Amino acid sequence: MATVVIRSRTENRITGEYIWEYRQVKAWRDGAGALQTRAKKISRHDAEKSIEKLGLKVMHSTADGQVFDTLDGDFRRLFPGGLHNWNEIEKINKIDKL
Repeated sequence: MATVVIRSRTENRITGEYIWEYRQVKAWRDGAGALQTRAKKISRHDAEKSIEKLGLKVMHSTADGQVFDTLDGDFRRLFPGGLHNWNEIEKINKIDKL
């Protein structure tokens, strides 16, 4: 099972200000090879604790956020040839809509 922390820039719809949201995502492939994911919003403090505890580093970064993965890229290794089908794409898209 791979665990990543995602930091995302999100617009507050009322004020128009941008805020940072954090999610911890666990992903794995089941016995049939299907992608399974579990994600939850977490506080900045909990994100920092998870990043330190799991030894995560910024592995992908844009102006809108970062993905913290292991140095070995455990999460990225779940997708050796990219996303395989629409079901996988939908699971990844749902992570950002928590």
